[in-house]
Amino acid sequence: GLTTHQGFLVNDRVDDANANGIVDTWEQANFGRLLAAGEEFADFDEDGLNNLYEYLSTTDPKDALVGPNGDLDVDGLLNLQEQLAGTDPSVKDTDDDGMNDHDEVLAGRNPLSSDDNIVDHYFAVTSGNTVSFPGADLSIAGNFAVSFWARLDNLSDATFVSRASDTAGLDQFKVALAGGKVVFSIGLHQLVSEALPAAGWYQIAASRTGTALNLTVSHDELGNDVYVDRTVTGSMFASDLPESTGKAVVIGATANAVAFGIDAFALTVGAAAAITADFDDLGLFAENRDGALTFLMPGKTYRDPDSNGVFSAAATAGLTTHQGFVLNDRVDDANANGIADSWEQQYFGRLLAAGEQFADFDGDGLNNLYEYLSQTDPTDAAVGPNDDFDGDLLTNLNEQLAGTDPRAMDTDDDGMDDNDEVLAGRNPLSSLDNIVDHYFALSVGDTVTWPGADLAIAGNFTVSFWARLNDADFGTALTLV
Repeated sequence: GLTTHQGFLVNDRVDDANANGIVDTWEQANFGRLLAAGEEFADFDEDGLNNLYEYLSTTDPKDALVGPNGDLDVDGLLNLQEQLAGTDPSVKDTDDDGMNDHDEVLAGRNPLSSDDNIVDHYFAVTSGNTVSFPGADLSIAGNFAVSFWARLDNLSDATFVSRASDTAGLDQFKVALAGGKVVFSIGLHQLVSEALPAAGWYQIAASRTGTALNLTVSHDELGNDVYVDRTVTGSMFASDLPESTGKAVVIGATANAVAFGIDAFALTVGAAAAITADFDDLGLFAENRDGALTFLMPGKTYRDPDSNGVFSAAATAGLTTHQGFVLNDRVDDANANGIADSWEQQYFGRLLAAGEQFADFDGDGLNNLYEYLSQTDPTDAAVGPNDDFDGDLLTNLNEQLAGTDPRAMDTDDDGMDDNDEVLAGRNPLSSLDNIVDHYFALSVGDTVTWPGADLAIAGNFTVSFWARLNDADFGTALTLV
């Protein structure tokens, strides 16, 4: 009696033949056919919720009494509001930035982008754990480069990043710490850095261009925020790059016995950025800033979750931000306004917009920057302007009016404190008031040092000075400059 042979089965390999984001079986069950192009955005029951969002919200597209006022993901944003925002009604935090969709909408943030999170973080990769970025669409057959910052508590051996090849036991590439040195491997070829001097932050960049290999390791050797590059180079046969088909790019390794921090990870293949992870997204996954974009509503795109990096360490129950995200102790002024990000978060719950450091939140006359410098509460008008943080008798408000530093008694370091200079009609921001001629007497073994972070001497230069020498010094070797 059958008119269709019992052997025909609904395909469990393809269930969205019209590629509209709705499974074909649901369309057949509710409409008896597949929807035509664009019908996913039509509203069959005219309740305000289109057919796609009825499907995503698991509501009946033919019953106007259910659907728009439901809240499938229980994030506080109704299904209809999710449609208006373009967010996913089945996911509490569409952009995976640690704040649910409802709270982002209320706060005026973008629930489709984690770019709202601008406080700098790194990710703490604990021993034996990994962050894996999918490699199904990643093909490395020629030039490539990988770079990142690594935070080391010690110099124990560890794998920072690797990608397995199609040959068992052989990596396509790997950057690791071995014997206190950074090792960049491509197949059987290796570049080895100089020995690292100590724990701390290191910037590591490794690349292959044609047959040339390059490894640069940068470290703040003097603790003055000046990073010195150490580079080693080598070569390989172009044909010796192992093939890797669909393999993930993995930060960390199950065999690692130590933890490390990772930040600003980037993988470039040819001239194209393949993976960029700044670890500032603060969700339950690691966003790849170069991952594909997707959308539910036209014009409202967000990063495709399938391109995210996956943490092997499970998030602590109840958290919306993985516990591995850590405030960066290398960068704490992401908006470059002279105020530590952590202080802005403490008092304002966000980073200040451009120019807001000069605004006066509590209306007491002391702007937000000077509240920070004076260590007063920017939300309490009863404290701040009349205090004298540095004890130079110039109040914090008067320091602001003069442009002096409320943390330093003598801003221009000319031997007269700020208050005395203001009272004397001198300029507290310049030592040019001192017009009596002096020289500086250097005792045996002492020096005067000027920073060289921004000084580059690559060609012609001159140096000149007066030197006062005692008769007894003649015939004695000494360095003047």
